[in-house]
This record gives sequence, C-alpha cells and structure tokens, in this order.
Amino acid sequence: MEEKQILNEDFKEIFKNIKNEILNAQYDIFKGANARILNMYYTIGKTIEDSAKWGNKFVKNLSIRLKIDFPNMTGFSITNLKYMRKYYLECQGNKKLKELSIKIPWSHNIFILSKVKDEKQRQWYMEQTELNGWCYDVLGFQIKSDLYTRQVLGDNPNNFKRTLKPPQSELARDMMKDPYIIQNYIVT
Repeated sequence: MEEKQILNEDFKEIFKNIKNEILNAQYDIFKGANARILNMYYTIGKTIEDSAKWGNKFVKNLSIRLKIDFPNMTGFSITNLKYMRKYYLECQGNKKLKELSIKIPWSHNIFILSKVKDEKQRQWYMEQTELNGWCYDVLGFQIKSDLYTRQVLGDNPNNFKRTLKPPQSELARDMMKDPYIIQNYIVT
C-alpha cells in the first residue's frame, strides 16, 4: 500500500513537470506568434505609408482584397489597416518602443498608442502590461487612473522607506497609490 502511494506521489510530480513544460511551450509559441504578427503589421503599415496618397483609396482597396484573399483571417478592416500605419509611424524611429510592443497584444498596443502621447509613459505602460499580465480592461483602467503619475512620478511623497521595513514599506506605498483602497479604509 505504501509503495503505491509513493508511486502515486512520484506520478503526480512527474505529471506536474510535464504539464508545466507543455504550458511553457504554448506560452513561448504564443509570444513568438504575437511578435511575428506585430512585425507583419509593421511591414503592412510601412507599405500603406509609402503607397497611400490622398484620394487614391489605397487602404479601402487593400482592405477589400485582403479580406477576399484571406477570408478566414480577421484584422484587415480599414480601421485596423490605419492602425497598422499608425503603429509603423510611431515605431519607425523608436527601436525601444518596437521591442516593447512585440511583447504585448495588438489591441493593447493600439490602446496605448492612441491614449498615451508621452514616449516614456508609453514605454512604461508596455513594460507594466507585460510584467503584470494586464488584460485590455485593466490596462484601460490603469491609464485612465493615471497610474504612471502615481507610481513613477510619485505625486504624493512619503517616508515609508525610511520608517518601515520591507515588505511593509512597499505595501504602504502601493496602498497610498491606489485610491480605491484609501477610499474604503478612510473612516469618517
């Protein structure tokens, strides 16, 4: 009986390791595919920038042809093709921005490029999105609530690092930066 239980525990550990390997491989494949798609969008954006002229309906015609030739693919609407052009224009002279952008989904990139104008803020939001695994809605909330200003610029200086030991100092600092937490704990 004891031997079967040990064997069962060994099996659980082996299975857990194999499962983790499969999940890691899937994640790496998704990251590689995302990077390739963003590189494709960059190239399409460059082509649009080089070819579209006022009144020649290049983007409209390109959208129609891509939808006909690739009926099972999405992402070739006129709006999305214009976003590809915008993506190219924003990243063409900024290697760091392009490197960061391929680490997060297309929708997140477009949201950041459309809503955040400052270059440092854009890069920070891209880094944080990858680091924290923010979904689209969370990213939108963080930008709308101006998390960058609260965390990076530190508009509310404090003495937490001097008066508290880690991890309490970081926790207190983060609590001060989250207005939701403060609102719920203020007693009136």
